[in-house]
Amino acid sequence: MQLQPERLHLVLEQWCREFGPVYTFRLIGRPFVAIADPILITQVLRDRPGAFRRWNAIETVARELGINGVFSTEGETWRRQRQLVVKALDPLHLRAFFPSLCEMTRRLLQRWESAARDQRSVDIQKDLMRYTVDVTTNLAFGYDMDTIEGEVIQQHLEVILPTINRRINAPIPYWHDLKLPADKVLDRALSAVQTLTKELIAANRARLAQRSEADAIPANLLEALLMAQQEGEAPLTDDEVLANVFTILLAGQDTTANTIAWVAHFMSILPDVQRKMQEEVDAVIGHATMLEDFDVADTLPYLNAVINEAMRLKSATPVLAVEPNYDVHVGDIAIPKGAVLSLLTREAGLQQGGDSAAGVFDPDRWLTGVSAASHHRAGFMPFGSGPRLCPGRSLALMEVRSAVAMLCRNFDLLRVKDAPEVEEVFAFSMMPQNLRVELRRRA
Repeated sequence: MQLQPERLHLVLEQWCREFGPVYTFRLIGRPFVAIADPILITQVLRDRPGAFRRWNAIETVARELGINGVFSTEGETWRRQRQLVVKALDPLHLRAFFPSLCEMTRRLLQRWESAARDQRSVDIQKDLMRYTVDVTTNLAFGYDMDTIEGEVIQQHLEVILPTINRRINAPIPYWHDLKLPADKVLDRALSAVQTLTKELIAANRARLAQRSEADAIPANLLEALLMAQQEGEAPLTDDEVLANVFTILLAGQDTTANTIAWVAHFMSILPDVQRKMQEEVDAVIGHATMLEDFDVADTLPYLNAVINEAMRLKSATPVLAVEPNYDVHVGDIAIPKGAVLSLLTREAGLQQGGDSAAGVFDPDRWLTGVSAASHHRAGFMPFGSGPRLCPGRSLALMEVRSAVAMLCRNFDLLRVKDAPEVEEVFAFSMMPQNLRVELRRRA
């Protein structure tokens, strides 16, 4: 009863501090092994998909909901789907997409300018969820959803991942026989988003039918999936196309929005950090209101250090659940098939170098000249590791840098007075709760 889904990561991390970096527990008769040792975690992640797969409950729930895309599939099905997703998210496509990202960042700026004028506090995580949905749908599907000024689709998306998280961690699949109110809300949300994705698929198919044979370069991820389906290259079924559209829509917005929100949280409570970020952004982009050059983000070392430090302390994915495909050894630990490994990636990532204590927010620990590879070996892996490294990591970082630089250039960020304490909530990814901020226009 201690393993409440919304506090799962906190309980597992607390047990780690009590019992050490490797310990076991049982849940409904099934053995679980929690691992916070970065070397062992890296071994497991590099041995996917051969020796390990995601916890089978994830694929089971995803299949039941019709969203068993590249995130949750395994084996040859995963390989076939991933090569298409990676191709659509490569640097060439991202560079071409950057002007569209600037337009969506400008919309977010206008929304926050209005809040600042009206002296309204902002639920910044919800605004950022709208922003990342718009980015994802534009890049992946060639569709401008404009949820920054709309509410409907975002309301549906907000209920899906938390309910999926509850089902994955439920002791029994009660929803097969009994639908609770939350399950009925999920059904309505899934139906609404599936209707939208089917419309997107139909619109892209219609566009493809009108294009000449010489125009063979897909304009977005959905076109790449449909062209592969038509040409028989790693062909996908209609259900697989729908599942991947749905998966990218969900996965592409949640973790990125939460990462930006946590950066905003640290900016609001650490004014010296915020000031240094503002000074750096001002010096680099001058009178512009946001990043307008694809390559400029690489010239903001302190801003990038803040982002890394936020991901270290407030990882959007603090726990990864995998299981072995057969009896294996992790280090010198025998893991039988049927056990589940809870990889405590946030806890492992706290073991970073530098002069500050592990729990202290200190961006300077990323500015000492230590290589990114050494940080990775020490456990910092916000996008996973190995063959199943997140294919959307470059897009996510591009969004994070764009939104954070815009915040720095245009606003002072303050915590709302007498606001409740910001809490961590695990809902498949880890998000801030009670994070309201005040935005004041900079002179």
